[in-house]
Amino acid sequence: MSEQTAQPSFGAIWWLHPGKLILRFILPIYLFVALVVPTLWPELILLRTRVYMDTEYVLLGAAAIAVMGVAASLGGRLRLRRHGDRCVYEVNERFLWAIGTIAIVAYLIWFAPVLATGQLLEKEELNQTPGITSFTQLGVPYVVCYLYAIQRAGQPLSTLSRLLFRLLILFTLARVYLSAERLALIEIAVPAAVLTLTYHRPRRRATRTLFHLVSRYGPVLGIPLLFLFFGVTEFFRSWASYSTKQDVSLVDFIISRVTTYYYTALNNGAGMLATSSWPDYDLVFVLEWIYRLPFGIGAFFWSTLGRHEMPHGEFLDRFGDPEFNNMSGIYPVFFDLGVVGGVLYFALLGLLMGIAHHQATRERPLGTLVFPSMIVGCIELLRILYLNNTRCFVILVGAAIASTQLRPRRPVAPRAVVPPTLRAAQGRRA
Repeated sequence: MSEQTAQPSFGAIWWLHPGKLILRFILPIYLFVALVVPTLWPELILLRTRVYMDTEYVLLGAAAIAVMGVAASLGGRLRLRRHGDRCVYEVNERFLWAIGTIAIVAYLIWFAPVLATGQLLEKEELNQTPGITSFTQLGVPYVVCYLYAIQRAGQPLSTLSRLLFRLLILFTLARVYLSAERLALIEIAVPAAVLTLTYHRPRRRATRTLFHLVSRYGPVLGIPLLFLFFGVTEFFRSWASYSTKQDVSLVDFIISRVTTYYYTALNNGAGMLATSSWPDYDLVFVLEWIYRLPFGIGAFFWSTLGRHEMPHGEFLDRFGDPEFNNMSGIYPVFFDLGVVGGVLYFALLGLLMGIAHHQATRERPLGTLVFPSMIVGCIELLRILYLNNTRCFVILVGAAIASTQLRPRRPVAPRAVVPPTLRAAQGRRA
């Protein structure tokens, strides 16, 4: 069997197919959070506003997720052009050095006040500069390219590449602590897990068993990991102050906090629709990355609207809780586009996800590098509109550029085998 066909692909793991992930996991989780939890365990949801998730909005959200899942399933079956044989690619290592260095420099600028004072536990003094620190997001395509190169292509990378990889992981962990950005770790951890499960071939039996379990039950196993991850970060973030005010165990606090976190995001999105006139067609959610462009570009687009803030700010100030400011990745789309436009949006998004999955399965460079971040968009759908914000825009652009820096690996000509009798004759003539 050839090297190209011996290795598995993204299609070998069911939950990496966006259609299956959305319909078999995301949709049931949505219905569970929106319908079951408020009915059976209302004490887990600590709302500081009224409940807006009535039947109308629950059905609207379910329809959006279902349409997205069906479209993703159809997109995975499209054959846009005839595919040739799969090919293993090598990464241009100089390009890796470039984007890795840019990401590291952006982190150094961001963390400069902390590094200068040596107060590594100080969370407030950070130098976040729009247009500069956004380039930290190039760390994600770097990690994806790096793992693809070593796990799939077997490409030997230099000490500098390995050093940049380790520094990016270290800075990401520091970012999670200093800025309380759990998403920063998810953005790297999920694509890394996708590539490792797909291309890494474990030698130990225990590791192979673990890979098999994750491949089959990954989304289900991810639920306790989510609670664990959320609990660890929330312990340093709010548990100390909360425990002095409430007589509740840490486990109960984590369960309630996670449940409230996701339900509130959905309820906020539904509440924004219930308390405002929509759609407004300003596309401030669907095209959020445009409105947040630096160097006055985003401000120019805001000026054309006659306002300078996201519309959900008013809802949170009047009816919600600014502490829980996520609006889900569902209802803001309807705020921008209306019901028909929103359904078409989710259909198109699902279609693109399915096409990207198919391209990744066929090991096409663009699909291979872009698709892992789309999985992040799927699992974050109930919380935020991830694929439309600035941080993801930088990742996707970086991955698209990186796909142009992958080159098919040239086959190595086999060494000629000289029969022993001929070698002996050659030795006597010499």
